[in-house]
Amino acid sequence: MLHGNRHARVARVPVDREGLIVGKLPDNARLVYVTPSHQFPLGMPMSLERRVELLEWAQKRGAVIIEDDYDCEYRFEGRPMEPLKSLDRAGLVAYVGTFSKTIFPELRVGYVVPPASLFRPLFKARQIADWHGCTLTQTALASFMLNGDFAKHLRRMHKTYAARRATLLSHLQGPLAPWFEPIVPTAGIHLAARLRAPLTEQAVVTAARDASIGLYGLSPFYQRAKPQASLIFGYGNIAGQHIDAALQKLADILPRLPS
Repeated sequence: MLHGNRHARVARVPVDREGLIVGKLPDNARLVYVTPSHQFPLGMPMSLERRVELLEWAQKRGAVIIEDDYDCEYRFEGRPMEPLKSLDRAGLVAYVGTFSKTIFPELRVGYVVPPASLFRPLFKARQIADWHGCTLTQTALASFMLNGDFAKHLRRMHKTYAARRATLLSHLQGPLAPWFEPIVPTAGIHLAARLRAPLTEQAVVTAARDASIGLYGLSPFYQRAKPQASLIFGYGNIAGQHIDAALQKLADILPRLPS
């Protein structure tokens, strides 16, 4: 929620299988940040009904929506849904994207397609902050896209990530199924999985780390609700054979953990 002229007060809003629960938004919120293509960290997309509801909510209250479409290029199931920006008829949505997920993280180039009413204020803010980004990097990126190389790169990476995703799911739904319940996302380069009782998040993370396997729990992402023991698996920077080897090792470790 915006507070005064210069400060923001962050409000926590729960999500469910359809994404952000619009009815839980504070009435006085004036800026809503969402990742509708692939909610982080659980991975579900925001349903079309929920997108329309959010736009109607924002229009009634004069609020602005920031739509962060940070990994929308990697969708593996179903038909992509319309971005909020495409559904916006009232000039409410600022669409934000990045090339750090599609090319490489060190390429710190992003973009925003703001509502017309915010273009001049954002332009002035950028001028005050640092005038402009690296023109050499942006020129090289533009050439990469105009030559068709970016589209080819995306197709190659889509196949690569799809294969890694399939490897990860084959373990979580196969040998690791007694201990994990994966939340299968339709898009993105990570997925979450709930741990089956009596395993605890900390016990699994610690045992995996002792075996040189990097796993991360979801407890820090909970604010009000009681955390459900869960892990997040990223596959953006790990080869398929390493995923396979690590999860085989994890399958050997889990039966030895105290119940």
